[in-house]
Amino acid sequence: MTTHKQPLVTVVIPTYNHADFLKIALEGVANQEYKNIEVIVVDNHSDDNTDEVVESFLNLNITLLKVHNKGVIGVSRNLGLNHATGDWVAFLDSDDFWYPGRISACAHLLGSGIQFDVISTDEVMVFSGTDEQRLLHHGPFSSDMYRDMILFGNRLSPSATLVRRSFLILNNLKFSESVLHVTVEDYEFWLQLARHGAKFNFIRSVQGTYNIHGGNASSRIDVHSAAERCVLKMHTLELQEFEINKRKLWRKVRSRIYLGQGLRRFRALQFWRALLLFLKSYFLSPFGIFELVWMKTKNK
Repeated sequence: MTTHKQPLVTVVIPTYNHADFLKIALEGVANQEYKNIEVIVVDNHSDDNTDEVVESFLNLNITLLKVHNKGVIGVSRNLGLNHATGDWVAFLDSDDFWYPGRISACAHLLGSGIQFDVISTDEVMVFSGTDEQRLLHHGPFSSDMYRDMILFGNRLSPSATLVRRSFLILNNLKFSESVLHVTVEDYEFWLQLARHGAKFNFIRSVQGTYNIHGGNASSRIDVHSAAERCVLKMHTLELQEFEINKRKLWRKVRSRIYLGQGLRRFRALQFWRALLLFLKSYFLSPFGIFELVWMKTKNK
């Protein structure tokens, strides 16, 4: 393999039986305007032509790793982190896609003296098989990201985010490998970053697509809802220190969880289940809905 200079950015791509998607994702990486990158594809022993797809990208500084992650994508992401050599780590799911300016949009911050630890761009959510699209504005930044992500929900997406590797090493941070956190291991990762004082920067520039299709783990509503509750219960009752009355905080967080679950049920046309969840949310925290709407409005 050709010798490459020290990369500024390592791109970690977990994959499993997504050869067609992976090819498109790697094309997006290969077409980046910014070139000082390495790519680590972590394959969960696919039985399709994943190996051939990776080997076809001769123009990329690319490494293929194999792992049995037993359905826990955090295992794959952590293996990629362990082998990363770049100053920054960019995450890209194999069914997502980057526009050519994705890294360039962040490059002026990556090598600067400005000490950001997490940088995010925006995305377009694309629903496979339909014409539906939705603009995803990640963030917003707040002075207490940890508190606000517990109270108001996830603010980042793996394929839109870069993290300073030295910050991860200093604080010994990795993705959760618990089976109880599957589908929200990224949310838990961002919470841990915020809890340890990471400095976030949100760039208002759409630089890729986040693709929703039948194979997405996050499309399994029940699994996702249970995992989200597990993560937030851990952070609310065990890890956070900003609220002494943890039970009161958990009541407010549960209200927001039910509201989010209700919205997911509503989008899935499960209207009665959505209504029951909305009612649960209201009775737990009558003013929580208005506070959440206010926060969402700030992000537009």
